[in-house]
Amino acid sequence: DNVNIPTGSTGVRIVDGEENGTALYLTDGEVGIGTATPTDKLQIDAPHSQLRLRDTDDGTYTHFSSSYGKLAVRQDSTTADHLWLLANGNVGIGIAAPDTLLHVKASSGIAELKIESDDNDTKLWFDTGANTKASYLIFQDEGVNENRIASYNEGYGTASMQSSLAFYTDAATDGFSATAPKMIIDKDGNVGIGTSSPSSTLEVIGSFRVSDVGGAEDTKYAEHHWNNTDDNYYINAVGFPADTNRIGFQIDGTSAMSIAKTRNVGIGIV
Repeated sequence: DNVNIPTGSTGVRIVDGEENGTALYLTDGEVGIGTATPTDKLQIDAPHSQLRLRDTDDGTYTHFSSSYGKLAVRQDSTTADHLWLLANGNVGIGIAAPDTLLHVKASSGIAELKIESDDNDTKLWFDTGANTKASYLIFQDEGVNENRIASYNEGYGTASMQSSLAFYTDAATDGFSATAPKMIIDKDGNVGIGTSSPSSTLEVIGSFRVSDVGGAEDTKYAEHHWNNTDDNYYINAVGFPADTNRIGFQIDGTSAMSIAKTRNVGIGIV
């Protein structure tokens, strides 16, 4: 049957059976459940206010619950932590107390995020909004900072760190220091290992090893180079051609000493 609201009436109250039961109010085109003064098209007032949308074809339902400044959205459940929205704007997927703007947690199995396009590029953007800041990817073990990748903006810190990409490992043990990355790629494309200010294409502070793992004879070559303000020094190991295998020592591009595969030593000659 139709319910007609007389002209001049402030609204209508509908109760189901008991006078003290939860009432449905129709007021000025707005519907209130549990409130006689709805301020939206539909307002539900109740402890742990809940709304269920049910599909009669298969019996599945979506459950909405609002309580203590949190909104929960669940599928076919009234208790699962499917999706939460907090009063501070934090969103939780799989967690009821997200501590960041978006917090995703898998209660079991692998937690995965997927970005997919049918026929175009996909992108993940980090924008700090200020050129003195940095963007980080942080990898944790049970809430402890372990490893991180940092992208420093053009106005960040010292000149050597600006517009660079830096890599840190075991930060929980070593203590994170922005100026002490394990490896850095600076704005000029120079790579530093053990230094945050590489002055050449590759600069290594500390010992390192270059190993030949096979391949054609003319690919077996390794060199170690370092310099100071006056001279350039080289140590190179040459594996081609086979009859000239040697280790050479050079100063400013001039051979200073060579050790041949015969163990013969030459000074001033190759």
